Amino acid sequence: MFTPSGVPVVLLLVAIPVSLQGQEPRKVGTKPSCEACGVALNLDVSLSGEDAAPVSELTQVLAMDTRGRFYLVPTPTMDHVVVFGPEGSQIGRIGPHLSGTGGLSAILGLAVSAGDSVHVFEGPARRWLVLSPSYQLARTSPIPGIPKPDGVRILPDGSAVVNSLIRTPDLFGFPLHILDVSGTAISSFGNEGGRYRPDDPGADSRRLALSVDDGIWSAHPYRYEIEYWSLDGEKRFSLVKSVDWAQQGIGPSAEIRSDTPPFPSIRDLRQTQDGLLWVLLTVPDGRWRQALTIDSRGGRPAPWPGRWKMYVDTFIEVIDPSSGDLIISERVDEFFFKFLGDGLLASFEEREGFEGAIGVWRVEITYPPSGREP
Repeated sequence: MFTPSGVPVVLLLVAIPVSLQGQEPRKVGTKPSCEACGVALNLDVSLSGEDAAPVSELTQVLAMDTRGRFYLVPTPTMDHVVVFGPEGSQIGRIGPHLSGTGGLSAILGLAVSAGDSVHVFEGPARRWLVLSPSYQLARTSPIPGIPKPDGVRILPDGSAVVNSLIRTPDLFGFPLHILDVSGTAISSFGNEGGRYRPDDPGADSRRLALSVDDGIWSAHPYRYEIEYWSLDGEKRFSLVKSVDWAQQGIGPSAEIRSDTPPFPSIRDLRQTQDGLLWVLLTVPDGRWRQALTIDSRGGRPAPWPGRWKMYVDTFIEVIDPSSGDLIISERVDEFFFKFLGDGLLASFEEREGFEGAIGVWRVEITYPPSGREP
């Protein structure tokens, strides 16, 4: 059950009884219940170093350990992991020539588990590598499918929940899989009935978060529908918010066009220890057309955002999942794409050309003067 503690008085302390599992979707409000509440954002560090500059707007594979170190897979190479210290400066790298691996390539998943072990998931190689806190290879396991970028979370027992399309007759159509430490899929779920829609570009993609109640949160990137699953694949309930852009449930084309604004997208989720669910949602900036420039990197000139901060804004929303109460919904003029921990966000910062760096921000809820319990 969710058992929020220290929640402001604008909330009702409501646990989720087992008897409510499988109920109708809980509707998330369209207006925040605490209009006087907000979020305070402060840039903590920018990740910098010789390997930081190749970071592009496509960078998604990023993690943080309990020592305050940051781990980033730079694009477009994606064949090594850059390690940054708590102050943001580069202190080392892992790979691409890591002893015992035969070389790293196409790293699509990266996570840190208890004890600061680093988990690396490769794409076409379909490998799961576990490194010690000193970055020595501890274990290698084959995996049955190619993970989606940032589609990996490590469970307390060392197993992993992976967002992946596994092309076998029994597992095709399920976007989520629990892999045991050997890499074997022991549970597959995330799409009731295993139905797959080839016309939906987000059909096999999910944003993931671990719950505080031994479960998994998942969200379709192009719908405001957040589902709560047990580890054995039982859908407990869902949170649904009515938004115009998700009426058809179909996501955008991957092509960026000068006549079409960016499609809204849920970028990440996180449940904090107080039971609240945080959501990052990007929407078109009013200046999105001005942000576009011509990109010739692929050999064929095409429109591409030269200023992502002008191309999209981010909504930071906070929900009480026990009731569906939307507590906070605040729009900010930044491109936030990932939670790194409770109270930590990652943003993309433009630099020269199409390259950039990652900013790490601290975020906290701000309440009216009398908004907290004594």
